[in-house]
Amino acid sequence: MKVRYSLVGVTVFLLTLALGTVQQVRSAQDGKKFEDTGNKTELAGGIDFNKALGLPFESLHSLGGRIDQARRAADPVGLASAAHELHVAEHVSKKKAPLTAEAVMKEAVVLAKMRHESAELSAVALLAHHEAGLVKELTNEAARAKKHEDEEIAKSKEGSRTKGVQGTVHFDSRTNISISCYIDGRFVGSMGPYGDLYIYAGQTPWETTYLSARGSDGRTWNRAVKGSVGDFHWILNP
Repeated sequence: MKVRYSLVGVTVFLLTLALGTVQQVRSAQDGKKFEDTGNKTELAGGIDFNKALGLPFESLHSLGGRIDQARRAADPVGLASAAHELHVAEHVSKKKAPLTAEAVMKEAVVLAKMRHESAELSAVALLAHHEAGLVKELTNEAARAKKHEDEEIAKSKEGSRTKGVQGTVHFDSRTNISISCYIDGRFVGSMGPYGDLYIYAGQTPWETTYLSARGSDGRTWNRAVKGSVGDFHWILNP
């Protein structure tokens, strides 16, 4: 018995097959999705450190702007330098501004640990010399980072793969502000109000991928993605 195929039937079949394939690809690429709400933080540039500390130091005029710039650039050494400068000013004036040296140094330490680069950890440790416990902690972390860096170099030569977000990260803004985006403490791009940013993360050096975002108004978002993940959709709510 001969089976006859109509042109319409074949066309419908092929379209159905194609749509099904596209749906499968989309489903495979959707990956994990999470939503987070931003945390409001005050911009350092809006603080008058000279007035708050009662000091005439010329460098204090630009201190707030330099802190904000270091935040945007994800620069732990820049933050630690600003924290050290602010610590000296606090010591001289016996006063503290709304943003303290301790708080800025804490930001620097968290960022340095997130980026996990031995040179940066060592630099932050030197700038935090007035806190013995922190210096020891950062020095030990720098040694571990150096060891891990050497191991990663060896693994890359062997063709080994590590865990983390190995596909694309979709930064999805639901806010009316501009946002700078970061992966593992490194700036990867920015997006305008209600914008989207797609960044291929690829092979990351750590089992946990740290995602963060910083809004033009000081708002921040943070998310740690653990395990081996394909694509990741991160929705940033106000």
